[in-house]
Amino acid sequence: MNNLNEYNEENFKRAFENSTIFQQISNDFDYIIWDKNHTHKRMCTPRQMMGQKIFYVTPFYYIEKLTEKNPDIILDIGCGWNIFKKYIPNIIGLDVDYHNINFFADIKGFVNDDYVKLHKNYFESAFSINALHVDSISNLENIIVNFVSMIKPKGRGFLALNFQRLLDNSSPEELIRIFDTSEPTTVDYENYIRLVLSKIECEYLVVDIDLTVMNEYLNGNIRIVFEKYSES
Repeated sequence: MNNLNEYNEENFKRAFENSTIFQQISNDFDYIIWDKNHTHKRMCTPRQMMGQKIFYVTPFYYIEKLTEKNPDIILDIGCGWNIFKKYIPNIIGLDVDYHNINFFADIKGFVNDDYVKLHKNYFESAFSINALHVDSISNLENIIVNFVSMIKPKGRGFLALNFQRLLDNSSPEELIRIFDTSEPTTVDYENYIRLVLSKIECEYLVVDIDLTVMNEYLNGNIRIVFEKYSES
């Protein structure tokens, strides 16, 4: 499986700069970054770095695929700051209240196996950015299948995962079992991800796998947008 409709900075910037959402973001932030990965480096003083408000707009490329169908509600699983809701009001943020940080979510919740079972074919639209990858590489397929299962038939979802978090939770024995080596190459990892995706029954609108930055903790390096098949 090859990449499909992957993020193109030039094309997205040309289209998104004319949107109302971009105008709102421009008013709220001092510095807007379009890079696919968080490797952008700026030369600035420490005071500038601490004082400027910076925003990566890349996720809106994928979220726009959800808003195309005008869903009543879009669930943001693991919303964290819940910043996307400010620009798309029908987003509902779900996250855990950790007590030691500000809680920005609209509803408190934790997505585990029980949550998934109670929410089969439940959400018209949902997305999750770097929140559902606290598991081993062996369970990558299960992570994606569970996320897809919560979307209603003909509904859409966007899932982004940081592959490094999966590796952090994987043992050398698991890597040997999957790759026949405890030190797989980036190509090995990418081929495995694509194989897993090819097994999952849904219509992919975007497949954007890019392991150039293995620890892509901001926007993820496994990014898919899909539409769920109608029930037979």
